[in-house]
Amino acid sequence: MLKPDPTEAQLQNIPVPQVASEAHKRRLKLVLLDARRSAWWGTLLVILPAVFLTTVFLQYGLGLGPFLDPMDRFLFAPIRHSGHRWIEPLLLFVLPLVALVTNLLSVAHFSVAPSGDEFVFTVAVKKRWWNWIIIVLSGMIVTVIFLYAVKGDR
Repeated sequence: MLKPDPTEAQLQNIPVPQVASEAHKRRLKLVLLDARRSAWWGTLLVILPAVFLTTVFLQYGLGLGPFLDPMDRFLFAPIRHSGHRWIEPLLLFVLPLVALVTNLLSVAHFSVAPSGDEFVFTVAVKKRWWNWIIIVLSGMIVTVIFLYAVKGDR
């Protein structure tokens, strides 16, 4: 017959630790709620620039040309003729940049804790795949538009 182990009995009597900080619970809850909403808004903000860059790639990369001209006439020509030249960069660069930042902030949680002579900086990342898809897509759009603007018409 086996004797009961006193260590096992002692471990079973230890209470489970509970998170006492309500601010910590609230912060985690806000991050989880905002991830779904920021993915939705990020999708809406990235659709137009993604379609535009896809049509540009089809026209200049693959030589399939009937897609860019109607899109340009329908969306961007009225903007150019209206005198509000800031709308086009807003649509193509700023909106994906906003989608990138909001989705990064919704899946990443940053915390800094002082520990003696140093600060401990912690980054926790959520596995919200739709948010990460929007982050990668908007990052690619922002990079392509930025590189095109830097390079110019040389």
